[in-house]
Amino acid sequence: MGTLETKQVVDFFSTGKTISEIAKKFEISEEDAQKLVSAKIAGYTFFPSKNEWDELIYRVVPEPIIKTVKPKIWTYDIARGPSGRPQPYIHVTIPDNIPGKKIKLFPLGDIHFGSSGYDDDVFKAHLKLIEGKKHAFFVLIGDVTENALKDSPGTGVFTQTVRPRKQLTEVREILRPLAHKCFLAIPGNHEYRTLKHTDLEPLRLAICDPLGIPYFSEPVHLDIFWRGNVFTFFLQHGRGGGSTKGGKLNAASRPLSVNEHTMFSIMGHVHDPNSVKNIKRCLEFERDGEKRVIDMQTVERVEHVVICPAMYHFYGTYASEAGYHPVAKDVSIACVLEESGKYFLDKKPLRY
Repeated sequence: MGTLETKQVVDFFSTGKTISEIAKKFEISEEDAQKLVSAKIAGYTFFPSKNEWDELIYRVVPEPIIKTVKPKIWTYDIARGPSGRPQPYIHVTIPDNIPGKKIKLFPLGDIHFGSSGYDDDVFKAHLKLIEGKKHAFFVLIGDVTENALKDSPGTGVFTQTVRPRKQLTEVREILRPLAHKCFLAIPGNHEYRTLKHTDLEPLRLAICDPLGIPYFSEPVHLDIFWRGNVFTFFLQHGRGGGSTKGGKLNAASRPLSVNEHTMFSIMGHVHDPNSVKNIKRCLEFERDGEKRVIDMQTVERVEHVVICPAMYHFYGTYASEAGYHPVAKDVSIACVLEESGKYFLDKKPLRY
């Protein structure tokens, strides 16, 4: 059945038709009309019912669309404590056979989808950096949706352009084609607004669980194993911050005082993309087959402290009303992991 022919049939059966009406329309016998309503139309199914005269009628209805997610090429394991309780630590293994000599991990957060300040062009430009590239992956670090409630700061509950529940479903479908590339997600303060009132985690229930994205309700350690190397990350959404760039970087650097050496410590929340490279002095031991120390030395290892950009306009938003400084949003930040074991931060202008 051709496209035009199918459309004509679907249009005709948009309301219930009796067998005699079907036979008359298509100039066929009632026996052939009965065969017609038993046939298959791509994307549709015949739905029988009865009219007010107790006659059997048929109309066509669209078949349910089963939405799927592309399979992951990577595997993961989540740490558990002695009691078996999950811990905020995930180990991701990427297969060695993906093309290229490096991997890029893009931390994405502070999208604020549905807010009056949400910048769709910037969000889609970030996704294009990942789409179709086998070596590109990402993580979500909170404030994915605006989720303004009646007790939220500012006038967001009135100015948000999409109601909160629709924000979640729309973002889910935007992310669906790339969900197999997302290593994990953590919530931000905007997701926490729902949690504190309802004990429901919107990012987990509406986005992560349906898309198969590992979810953590708190800051999380991420290890990536690829081609014999382990690359380490600490990811947090962030709280508070500061009004100056130094104050914001200090907030992003707080985990360094309690965490062991971590290659990338990443934070969002403050909407001001920035980074600093620190050096941590580490002790390195060489052991024999019986794990006895036979040599030791101090080594200096680099730690990158990163603040992610927001996907958010400035003027006419809560940030502008509160007197905050405008910040850059036209920048992409990627953590680059090389097969040699080297790692660095790649900051570039965002093109869209």
